[in-house]
Amino acid sequence: MSQNKQQKNNFLFIEAFEVLTTDLPDRSRSILRDRYGIGTNDQRTLEAIGQKHGVTRERVRQIVVGGVDSVRAKKNEQMYGSADTCIRCAVENKSGIIKEEDLLYDLSKQQVQDVGAIRFFIMCSEEVDYLNEKKLPVETTVALVDLDMKKWEDIHRQALELLENEDKTIELDLFQEKLTDVSSKEVEDYLRVSREIQENPFGKWGIYSWDDIALKGIREKVYTVLQESNEPLHFREIAKRIDAYGLSKKGRKAHPQTVHNELIKDDRFVLIGRGTYALAAWGYETGTVKDVVTEVLNKEEKPLQKEEIVKRVLAVRKVKPTTVMINLHNHFERVGNDEYQVRK
Repeated sequence: MSQNKQQKNNFLFIEAFEVLTTDLPDRSRSILRDRYGIGTNDQRTLEAIGQKHGVTRERVRQIVVGGVDSVRAKKNEQMYGSADTCIRCAVENKSGIIKEEDLLYDLSKQQVQDVGAIRFFIMCSEEVDYLNEKKLPVETTVALVDLDMKKWEDIHRQALELLENEDKTIELDLFQEKLTDVSSKEVEDYLRVSREIQENPFGKWGIYSWDDIALKGIREKVYTVLQESNEPLHFREIAKRIDAYGLSKKGRKAHPQTVHNELIKDDRFVLIGRGTYALAAWGYETGTVKDVVTEVLNKEEKPLQKEEIVKRVLAVRKVKPTTVMINLHNHFERVGNDEYQVRK
């Protein structure tokens, strides 16, 4: 194990915070804890902190800035250096740019008490900084201060253009194949911080507003499950897969009847058997077995053998062969040697 990795595994940011702020007044330390959620991960606003301590928002802001400056001035101390090195190495490992939530998860080792202290040391660091989300299409993101942001913007623009041209979700490999002057790891790391380009639960990337990326409603989830399955599914199986892929809200399950209701209401879904649905984009069309047989015969413009009709209907409908034959017997005219045509 490398020295940096061992240091990261053993280091606690909250301990560094306590050591490096011992010379600050108790009120200042309390304000810093509240502002960054140190020890609790419960960040408070300047307004709320001001009310708690009986001072103005501006005064709270000044105390926070003073606390950060005080700790930053101790950059030559071992505890500060260890905290800063852990953060810098983690950001470097993601090609110099990473979403804040991913960085906090990576460094905190899921210890809530450490999360706020990591935020504090990010603010103290002269090696990394938060990006301006108003100027860049990114989530809350931390980057190396010397990161080539023009390169990031160029790659992001190329990725958007590729998605708009493809007009569908794509796998990461296609980005890596099409984008220039960037390594495969950089492509993934750069895209992970984007607000406009997102990955869905199936490992496909697309524009955030697309239905199969945002997955905001049950209908979008149903569509994406069918699209990824690439085969017709019963509505109960669709509900199971929504849960299995983690598409349901935390603690909730997809109800089969709710799924069925959405399938019925949307023309993109076609009923092809008892409770079994396909996507219309696959070539399936709405209608009964009788409608399908009629369409088959009308397209051919001549009588067809019973076996051929059954074969063509079963290609677009999940029904029993006997169901097709019953429809032939009841609604169509038999001619020749077991051939059928539309009744005139």
